[in-house]
Amino acid sequence: MNCEIEFLPVGTGSRPGDAIVVRYGEDNNWQLIVIDGGTLDTGKDLVVHLKT
Repeated sequence: MNCEIEFLPVGTGSRPGDAIVVRYGEDNNWQLIVIDGGTLDTGKDLVVHLKT
């Protein structure tokens, strides 16, 4: 089983943070866990990132 962990920046200015994405599984059968996607705007960007 493979595992990837990504820390993606979210927020700006005085409210920075990160979103944590965990991918695990085998080729063509990945499972995703997203921990705190941030604000509505950064959440939308995160969805685009996950679909590409």
